[in-house]
Amino acid sequence: CDANSFERFSPLFTSVLIVESHPIFQILLSQAVRKMNPQVNVVTSRGSKDAIYYIDQAKRRSISSKNVDIPSHGFDIIIISERLNRQRSDSITGSQLLNNIRLEQERIGNEDMTPRSLLIGISGAHDRGKGSITRKMAMP
Repeated sequence: CDANSFERFSPLFTSVLIVESHPIFQILLSQAVRKMNPQVNVVTSRGSKDAIYYIDQAKRRSISSKNVDIPSHGFDIIIISERLNRQRSDSITGSQLLNNIRLEQERIGNEDMTPRSLLIGISGAHDRGKGSITRKMAMP
């Protein structure tokens, strides 16, 4: 993508939730999103429990504002690491969180014309031989 592509798509999203247990990937993903749209509101979470809290808060704000253009889960884009660090007190994995949101969006979408959040799942693998971590992205 070139700079013109970023300018063309940046008005389409104003709020992003990043759910990632590793701080370095939170920072990198936040920087990448802000490069596409410097005015975007980026919220980060280290686990599913906090992410659910932020989503609930965003949904409440969207309901109280009565803005029909706000997506069903309060964020235009939700990026979730499918392998959240299970050392935290989270009750569900990133994959489960992603699936729960997708199912709820399908249910809500069938009831009214509320826009859906764009869901992006990322997964990582540690290459022990090279000492590096690779992240892959997919949209359900």
